[in-house]
Amino acid sequence: MLGKLQIDQQQHSLFGNNLIEILNLKHPLIKLAHQLPWSRLENDLAHLYARRGAPSHPLRKMLGLLLLQNIFKLSDERIVEVWQENPYYQYFTGEASLAWHQPCAASDLVHFRKRIGEQGAQMLLKSTLGLHESTIKKAKEVLVDTTVQEKNITHPTDAKLYKKVIDKCVALSKGLKVKLRQSYLQVSRKLMYVQRYINHPQQFKVARKAIKKLKTLAGTGTRSKQTFNGFRKNSHLSAAPRYNDSYSYSN
Repeated sequence: MLGKLQIDQQQHSLFGNNLIEILNLKHPLIKLAHQLPWSRLENDLAHLYARRGAPSHPLRKMLGLLLLQNIFKLSDERIVEVWQENPYYQYFTGEASLAWHQPCAASDLVHFRKRIGEQGAQMLLKSTLGLHESTIKKAKEVLVDTTVQEKNITHPTDAKLYKKVIDKCVALSKGLKVKLRQSYLQVSRKLMYVQRYINHPQQFKVARKAIKKLKTLAGTGTRSKQTFNGFRKNSHLSAAPRYNDSYSYSN
């Protein structure tokens, strides 16, 4: 069930402890909060919640956290901590008075992104770009500096490269209909989990052994007799060197 904010931000308090009475109204976040179409966004995303059950976090709060997270490039854990310390962040997400608790758990942001999906993220981006629609239309050209633009890539560590070699050998063997003695998919998956603790002082030796084992399995996959013969048979490489049948390899 969709949760809602309990207090109106524009309603003044008898004791004068509302955020609107103590903050600078000319702050950029407050100006942005007054310009964004929060009601339209809530109406467009309300169908993603059930009508019964425990109330969720308000949509205004979750959408505001996502925007703040992208504006200031903060992680899920960090945005939750900074929100608790910054009253401007709290006002931006719809809070009327100063809150001393965290807005939500860091994992709630992950679940919320999965709930709205790519369509909800595009809707949120479109609403922010709509604030500058007139400026964009008048502009003759837009200059974008992409030298420090983030990319959806991962750092190629040795373990990841070994795992990629193993998966690639298995995929190629299936495409060529070559039957392997052992694919090592389950073993490599467990080893990838163990090697994550390479920087842990107590798990360093175990993680290093896991990386060495991955290297061995990757070499075994590339030197496999069945894989080599399958490639040679299906690619018709007459000039390919003959495979040594007496070569033995470990399981």
